[in-house]
Amino acid sequence: MKFCGQRTRLAIVFVAVIGLIGLLYSPPVNASTLDSLLVRQAELRRQAEENRKKLEQKRDEVSDLTGIVSGLDQDINETQTDIANTEAQITVSEQVINELEVDITETQNELNGLEQKLRYAYISLYELSRESPLDTVLASSSLTEMVSQSQYIQSLQTELQGNISKTNAAKAELEGKKNEKLAQKAGLVSLKQD
Repeated sequence: MKFCGQRTRLAIVFVAVIGLIGLLYSPPVNASTLDSLLVRQAELRRQAEENRKKLEQKRDEVSDLTGIVSGLDQDINETQTDIANTEAQITVSEQVINELEVDITETQNELNGLEQKLRYAYISLYELSRESPLDTVLASSSLTEMVSQSQYIQSLQTELQGNISKTNAAKAELEGKKNEKLAQKAGLVSLKQD
């Protein structure tokens, strides 16, 4: 398709030059003497040579313009490729941001659940710690019940420590995902501005 356009341009330039030659060099109809015909012939040859040189110059100009147009076409193709790549990067960044938002929501829900467990464990430990050891011994109907109560308190403390660790890890994970989301958004803004 490009080649056809170039051919058309060359044909138009050639026809224009031939038309100019025809207008400029129309022979006179009445030539009276041989000398005037020879002078006229020499003049026409000189004009033909000038026109040939002009034609060569125009061909060179057309060739230069063709090179410029080819360079511009190449630049356009490269720019279109860059745009397509940038659009693909924007799409991927938007997908990453959406996935991070889902992960952040899930982590926040997990964190909320762990914090609720911590509250219940703190409340239970607080209530159990308010009882004196003597009250625990007196309230127990047997030594087994008292040992069970003690083991229950111990398991609550262990669970509380585990939940504290999980909560801290979930908070750190949540913070990391939020930072990653901010970085992705900044990258996305940068891509859209380019």
